[in-house]
Amino acid sequence: MKRYLKRMAVMIVFAVALVAIVGMATNSFGNDPYLRDNMVIVENIRELGFARNRGSGFLYMDGHIMTAGHVTKGAASVKITYADKTTEIVKKWVSSRYDISILHVKRKCEQGVVWDTRNLAVGSVVYTQGYPFGIPELRLSKGIVSSVELNTGIWPIGIIVDADVEAGNSGGPLITSTGRVAGLVVGKWGNLTLCVPGRLLMNFVLNPKGKDHEKSNGSEVNKTSRQGFLPVY
Repeated sequence: MKRYLKRMAVMIVFAVALVAIVGMATNSFGNDPYLRDNMVIVENIRELGFARNRGSGFLYMDGHIMTAGHVTKGAASVKITYADKTTEIVKKWVSSRYDISILHVKRKCEQGVVWDTRNLAVGSVVYTQGYPFGIPELRLSKGIVSSVELNTGIWPIGIIVDADVEAGNSGGPLITSTGRVAGLVVGKWGNLTLCVPGRLLMNFVLNPKGKDHEKSNGSEVNKTSRQGFLPVY
């Protein structure tokens, strides 16, 4: 009887450990699959001190925030508002012709980001998150991937989803059902949302000095037309 109970106890411990491992595998972000504490509001400040554009962004590692390139375009500085309502003025960032911008900040990243660089399957469930209209209240929208091969002229491949976004959502992450960042929200056409694919985001993160990237205030971003897609500042 004792041997049986001991064996059952071992099996229960193993089962609990297995559930924990599966949970970690399906929720890559750990405590928060939707990056709430990583999210920020990004404000484009012109020389006279007025905010021109407001968008969203997210901390993906210590000292680094990702947002859309057109959000920081032409800024003299960028104001960041964190989830805890504290703010920081940023004057250094790197932009890409693929409408991606990385800002260098002092903030630590408490929860790391896991990237998804694979091609998403059409029909996959995804989520967008951001601050529509610059209001400091996060909005999470659920959508379905409609296309992963749309050539817009500025990106080799653009991800199209039917998630609802508004002005202010640009720069927010496209998140998979397993909690990985698979894209960056950059444009809208009717009820469709355009996102830069995760593999281009990862390429920019790993190679910020590549030929498609330049240290600037974003003035060279978006020379190429989006063929009907409008930026959602």
